Amino acid sequence: MRGKRLTAGSVMVGFIVGFSASHFGLLKPGMVRAAIQHFYFNSVRIGLSLPPLSDFFATGDLIVSRRTFTTDLIAGTLKDPDGTTTSGRVRVRDEQGRDLVEVMAPENQGGSIAVRGPDGNTTVQISGGPSGGSIQLNGRSLDLAETFEVREKDVLEPGHVVVIDPEKPGRLRISARAYDSGVAGMIAGADGLQSGVVLGPQSDDAHKPVALSGRVYTWADAAYGKIKPGDLLTTSPTPGHAMRVSDLARAQGSIIGKAMEDLDQGKGRILVLVNLQ
Repeated sequence: MRGKRLTAGSVMVGFIVGFSASHFGLLKPGMVRAAIQHFYFNSVRIGLSLPPLSDFFATGDLIVSRRTFTTDLIAGTLKDPDGTTTSGRVRVRDEQGRDLVEVMAPENQGGSIAVRGPDGNTTVQISGGPSGGSIQLNGRSLDLAETFEVREKDVLEPGHVVVIDPEKPGRLRISARAYDSGVAGMIAGADGLQSGVVLGPQSDDAHKPVALSGRVYTWADAAYGKIKPGDLLTTSPTPGHAMRVSDLARAQGSIIGKAMEDLDQGKGRILVLVNLQ
């Protein structure tokens, strides 16, 4: 074992079921579902005792093989080798060695969790600081959406404007008339601009995420007037498309937000700041 020492409080703790030059497998008895645990000699020192539970001390990297572990443990504590629970961090890496998930516990600052993309950039940061918790989403996730049931016969795609369906409570359908006060929002996800937060079940053919706040690409039709940044938008006679508000009094209750891009002619998707009013 190249100078590495394994200690056990009792020989009845478990028995070796596999052994190689790099690691061995330990099967713990008395469990409803037996779990084989692998410990690598070059990074782990093990101290075992009974009763009530066994402790495993890692003096270096703790490497877990691709297995499913089942134990009777309710909770546990990650400790330093001297037994103290000081600040530290736990990283989960992919097969290329990239740290994709990192759990951090800075001294007296609250814990945090960072989730990273394959490029190494943090996409989600969850922090529990002394003044309160926060969730930060980075990248192209720019709106808050909620999943709604939609009318099955409607062919909806990201960016379409939807309104409340009077035929069934809670269901939405594609917009099809001007200044519709039943407007509910736009289908999120157009042009690869995914929602930062989605409330409700996972979307499918009968359920779509509808942007309620933030920025989202929306289908618009300039046949009813050229659209410029800052223009208020409402529903139009073109199914699923927004148009520029030309009658402010009539638009009350049917405004979906403000345009953030130009659309001089025809139909197209433009970036819209969602603001139902």
